[in-house]
Amino acid sequence: MRNLLLFTALFTILIGCNSPTEEKPHIPTEQERFEKQLKDAQFSSLKLNSDQFEFLNDFYAVNDYKRIWVNDSLLLPDGDTLQHLLNNYYFFCTPLNRYQTLASFHGLDLVEQENLITLKLAYLLNDLEQGFIDTAQRKIKPLNTIAPEKLNEFIANKKAATWEQSILRYSSPHEKFTQTLEGINNFVKHYKLDTINYKISAVQEDSIQSKQEAKLALYTKGYMDSPEVDDSIYNLALMKFQRMNGLEADGVLGKNTVEALNESNVDKYNRTILALDKWRWKDSLPEKYIWVNIPAYELNLYINDSLKSQHRVVVGTRYNRTPQFKADMKTIVAYPFWHVPYSISSKEILPHLKKDSNYLAKNNYKIFKDGDRIDPSKVDWSKIGRNTFPYRVRQDGGSYNSLGLVKLLFPNEHSVYIHDTPSKRFFEKAVRSYSHGCIRCQNPLELAGYILERDENLYNRDSLDTLIKRRIQKTIHLNNPFPVYVDYISVGTDSTNAIVFYLNIYGKDEEWLSLLE
Repeated sequence: MRNLLLFTALFTILIGCNSPTEEKPHIPTEQERFEKQLKDAQFSSLKLNSDQFEFLNDFYAVNDYKRIWVNDSLLLPDGDTLQHLLNNYYFFCTPLNRYQTLASFHGLDLVEQENLITLKLAYLLNDLEQGFIDTAQRKIKPLNTIAPEKLNEFIANKKAATWEQSILRYSSPHEKFTQTLEGINNFVKHYKLDTINYKISAVQEDSIQSKQEAKLALYTKGYMDSPEVDDSIYNLALMKFQRMNGLEADGVLGKNTVEALNESNVDKYNRTILALDKWRWKDSLPEKYIWVNIPAYELNLYINDSLKSQHRVVVGTRYNRTPQFKADMKTIVAYPFWHVPYSISSKEILPHLKKDSNYLAKNNYKIFKDGDRIDPSKVDWSKIGRNTFPYRVRQDGGSYNSLGLVKLLFPNEHSVYIHDTPSKRFFEKAVRSYSHGCIRCQNPLELAGYILERDENLYNRDSLDTLIKRRIQKTIHLNNPFPVYVDYISVGTDSTNAIVFYLNIYGKDEEWLSLLE
């Protein structure tokens, strides 16, 4: 009996030892839960489409589905910062309705916020790189994300101390682009994006009403805290506004100031979007080039991405517009003649001749027909009409010459060139649209001398001065022609990198701007 009990006990022990142990249920990790949610296309509150889920899965798969912006209990500091920036996307000069189809962060749980931060950041970075206007299709580009690997690279290698600065500098096709983007970023934080287009009149028409309307405009644009302020505060605000709009800060409601006041800040903001897109549209710029920006009345010479020489310029009027184009700088002419265009000689010089036959001699003009010089005193000017003017007019070289003492030629179909001028007073004005279309340059001998020096030319600044002193006309050919870009970008920055909304002097770009409204 004892043996039977012992055997039974041993058998029970053996059977118990060989029984399989019950497995504990697997508890998914945070990463596994997140992975399953993304692969199963959950997060219904976000209303994501298949492409958006595919992007998020591709992005997080590289990171083993580790969350970046949140943990189980709170929004992390980086996530909180980015959420604030992405709620204020206009900090980065995007169209104001650009992201209206995307969900709001309000009311989302932490994991949903994680996804939305990543998705909105990917859209914003792509927009900053690619821009907004499709010039071929003439429409606004659809939303697209950057590639997941590019977003990973951006996050891993943050370029600046703050997320905001890193985003602002994510794409920089040109120094002017970065300056303009940072300038508008600062502007929208301090001024209101009002939508009101005023109809203020210049002071000559109704000074009391104009001032009242100007005060209201400055208030709605954020330059004053109230429309009911004394004149000293109003004058300071008006002068600040004038400086930020590329105007003379004289505190006077002239026609240019009124034109700038009548434009809403939203319209100026949209012009900034277009200005940034124009920089994105440019091909890679060469090692050396001249860039003339018509609305800024400015000429810049760049060499190796460095600004070497900067000059004020006078451009064409609203009726004699300087065109946009690109051509190669090839020659510099010392002590030039001015071969007066037919449109000027027949429309402007002829009326003077009808009144005074000595007008040509007084202004150092000569006339020619079929290559032969003509004595103007022997012409019956009363019988010559605008459409039957048979002569070529030339003005001799000299400081009185309309081209001044030097001209820089870059042959083009518009017959536009850069030249000196005896009318130096116009360079002191803020708005400088007075020419017939050519580009009058301040201190052009400095520009020409610098170009010749860098060209390793036989001639230099001293040579130019000697030719001019001896009254010798000389055409100097450059060894290395380089491009000149005559451009129209109506928003830029000043010497302190503050934003400047130049007058849209020619009213250009309306087709593109209408897409942004």
